[in-house]
Amino acid sequence: MIDHYDLTLSGAAQQVSDVIPAATREQLDVPALSVQFEIDDEDTNPAFIGGDDSVTATSYGTRLPAVRAAEPLTEVRVFRGVKLRLREFWIIGTAADVVHITVVRA
Repeated sequence: MIDHYDLTLSGAAQQVSDVIPAATREQLDVPALSVQFEIDDEDTNPAFIGGDDSVTATSYGTRLPAVRAAEPLTEVRVFRGVKLRLREFWIIGTAADVVHITVVRA
């Protein structure tokens, strides 16, 4: 099963699972085989992904560059049977920018 979400950034660290409505978050935040992040093509600023709410523009795990035609998508893949949930990702970026998220469920 594949799901997609559009996360509007607040300018502060956000737990990626917040994109799922609270009423269904526990039901829908299931293990994923693959999670892909992409900055909206209208946005010109990068976003930054980390593992907790301490993620910043200078302390992060993955930088999502602003979209350019020649740049590949930034993808976080799960290898060796380990499965991740959206709640394990935190993101920070410019307020009102949008990150598109594609999730391939286990």
